[in-house]
Amino acid sequence: CKRRRRIAKKWKQNRITKFGEAVTCDHVYMRDWLGIKGVGGHTDAFNVLDIGTNVKYSFPTDAKDTLDTFTSLNAVRGRQKIKHCYSDNYGSLKKAIKILGIQHELCQPGVHKNNAIIERCNQDILWGTRVALLQAGMPACYWPYANQHYCMIENITEVEYVQDDGSVGHVSPWFRRHDEHFKGLAIPFGCGVWFLPAPTKYTNSKAAPSRSYGIF
Repeated sequence: CKRRRRIAKKWKQNRITKFGEAVTCDHVYMRDWLGIKGVGGHTDAFNVLDIGTNVKYSFPTDAKDTLDTFTSLNAVRGRQKIKHCYSDNYGSLKKAIKILGIQHELCQPGVHKNNAIIERCNQDILWGTRVALLQAGMPACYWPYANQHYCMIENITEVEYVQDDGSVGHVSPWFRRHDEHFKGLAIPFGCGVWFLPAPTKYTNSKAAPSRSYGIF
């Protein structure tokens, strides 16, 4: 019993609570059995989960190459630093993580339980994407928009969080990473919105409203 308490105490002291201390990532093949791509020609999704803050990201990619993997991880990192990354042995992952200068820990090949955290995250994002598309009444080929929307909604939603002193509070993964609440609106996927079009895209006629109606 004493040994068990010492192990539990040591785990608590080494608890990961900050962004970038431990990140895990994985590719997900998103084509259907007919080989149809998502809008924009995307074939795969690259999912990233930060263990300390529980923020998750899903990036539509055209291929599982080093460039797309590097671009996605660099977008997640932003101006902050990622110290440690845990993933499988896929070649583009190893190259991109090495270029970014991140400590890389590889899981044991062929044993899916060793990569269970990101595998569970992949399932969660996939189910959330399906629900968003079904609720919006949109076809499956719009998954490159639905998966990003689902991750964003999950990141800004407050959930129960056990703090270092043992107390339980409600805080969003977004707040745990950025130390501030999300200042935008939580708009449902696929709803109709009025937006101001960019002048470089097109301009409405003089008699028409300045805003256009579209799908979010």
